[in-house]
Amino acid sequence: MTLGSGLSSGKSFVHKIYNMGRSQNSFIKNQKVKKKLQKKKEKEEKKQERKENNLKGGDLDDMIAYVDEFGNIVDEKPEEPVPPKKK
Repeated sequence: MTLGSGLSSGKSFVHKIYNMGRSQNSFIKNQKVKKKLQKKKEKEEKKQERKENNLKGGDLDDMIAYVDEFGNIVDEKPEEPVPPKKK
């Protein structure tokens, strides 16, 4: 009995093992590519979320604070006191 007697299509035993390894390697490569694309997609989603929820650079009105007559800091502009009329 020879080593290759049970094999069909004339391929050697070593060649079949080599091909099996290649298919596993390509599977692993495909998995790495899928994982990389998934991470890229998640990163892009996080970037978009940060861009939408950006609190920096808001309106100037949101950044201004006023001090009322009692020394308290308020967000709304206090009413202007009416000056007394001169006679």
